[in-house]
Amino acid sequence: MEFFDKVKDFINYNKVTIIGGIVVLIIVLGSNFGIYAIVNNKISDVSEKQKSVSFENDETVEEKETEKEYYQFDIKGSVNKPGVYSLEKGSRVIDAIKIAGGLKENADTSVNNLSKYITDEMVIVIYNSDEVFRFNEIKEQEEIENNECKNYNEVVENESCIEKSDIIASEVDTKISINTASLELLMTLPGIGESKAKSIIEYREEKGIFKSIEDIMNVSGIGESVFEKIKNYITV
Repeated sequence: MEFFDKVKDFINYNKVTIIGGIVVLIIVLGSNFGIYAIVNNKISDVSEKQKSVSFENDETVEEKETEKEYYQFDIKGSVNKPGVYSLEKGSRVIDAIKIAGGLKENADTSVNNLSKYITDEMVIVIYNSDEVFRFNEIKEQEEIENNECKNYNEVVENESCIEKSDIIASEVDTKISINTASLELLMTLPGIGESKAKSIIEYREEKGIFKSIEDIMNVSGIGESVFEKIKNYITV
């Protein structure tokens, strides 16, 4: 009992000091807990921001990947692997030739713009040297006719002024391929104007290549009479 009396007396004597110590301890513990909570919240906020930035970056990368646009085109003529291919938007004709296996030995690209951008559903025709030669021959003939047929009194004084369809390609040995010829080249055939030339190109793009020259009569606007005029100048 004497021991407990001494403890009681000590507590009563130092009551103020003990209470003050308890208050200080509570304040210290409370401050530490508050600091821990603040720090923990800050760390959580930083972590969430990092997750948000990471997620936004992932979304940006995904958007950039889905932004890529591709065009399909048909390349034919004097290339090693003609067919329908797909290239990213911004590609050029030279890229199309590369993906089609490159040029054949007899290819002549002097009439092609190799730097031209490809477009969706574009048809690219690479001509051979014979076709380009024939095309140039016809162009030269047209220039001669245009120069010689300028008469202001409407009097025809030479045979070069007769209708173009009667003289076309008469001196040219190589025939025009109705499967690869361009619009301009088709228009040099007797009785074939721009409208019929476009119909020929549209037909072969939709139905496929002509298997014989007689198949051209399947094209709208080209009957037997037109075929008789052009049959000696065309080939498949």
